[in-house]
Amino acid sequence: MKSCKHFSILALVFLFALLSCQRQAGLNALLIEEGKVLSADGIPIHYKLYGKGDVSLVFVHDWCTNMTYWEKQIPSFGVNYKVATLDLAGHGKSGQDRTAWTMEAFAADVAAVVDKLDLKQVVLIGHGMGGPVILEAARLIPSRSIGLVGADSFTDLYMDALNEAQIELSLQPWREDYQLQMREFVRLSYFSPKSDHDVMKEIIFDMVKTPPEVALGALVELMRYDGADSLNEVQLSVKCIQTDHISSSFEITEANAKSVWVDYVEGLGHFIMLEDSLAFNRFLAGYISEFVMESYQR
Repeated sequence: MKSCKHFSILALVFLFALLSCQRQAGLNALLIEEGKVLSADGIPIHYKLYGKGDVSLVFVHDWCTNMTYWEKQIPSFGVNYKVATLDLAGHGKSGQDRTAWTMEAFAADVAAVVDKLDLKQVVLIGHGMGGPVILEAARLIPSRSIGLVGADSFTDLYMDALNEAQIELSLQPWREDYQLQMREFVRLSYFSPKSDHDVMKEIIFDMVKTPPEVALGALVELMRYDGADSLNEVQLSVKCIQTDHISSSFEITEANAKSVWVDYVEGLGHFIMLEDSLAFNRFLAGYISEFVMESYQR
């Protein structure tokens, strides 16, 4: 019995490795270009470009993650569209020498990649903190942007600023024990009871590796961020794929964006595009078609 169990585990390990290799081979087949470009403040930003098409999709990851979190989207969209992913400064393979980790500085990372690749008819997709980042990026590339998509983003949590006293109170446990607070914050805030425990462990491990100066610097600036003026300025439609793992409201986005549409996916955690990539990709495909139609009517 023990040998059979051992064989089953080995078989599963082999299967997962095979699937991972097949996915990587599919990504490599679509890869057009990989490189680095300097952001506005001189930080090198790592990017990848996949696929071909008249419409471009730019995927922007969340706080303390990286571009690999979008790998389940690339095979679905890289066939008909240009797909760009990037590591924001301080994350992944991008430079870490920035001093101010503002949403505007991250937005300049996105704009640098879009300009370098000369992308047009750009749909910007942001996960979590990536929502404020793509909103600010749209201000920098207004003639190129046709729509914004939030993955568990654009709620008041991301669009409404806290005062300095609230921020200071929030930071105290992080300063006392950064790694413990990161593990507990991610575990309690980002997952649902149905979330896969192996996926949870991998994500927590990834996020804990982020240097504290990057993680806390970006967290402070995210808590200071107010998106109302930027939503008013860009006047783009905002589409959101939202989970129900925490209660959320969209009052600021609804009051200031050109239009807002929210689709809810039940039973998932914060990492929607990983936990149910089929549902996420289905919603995103519909949004892209709507954005393209809107752009033709302008």
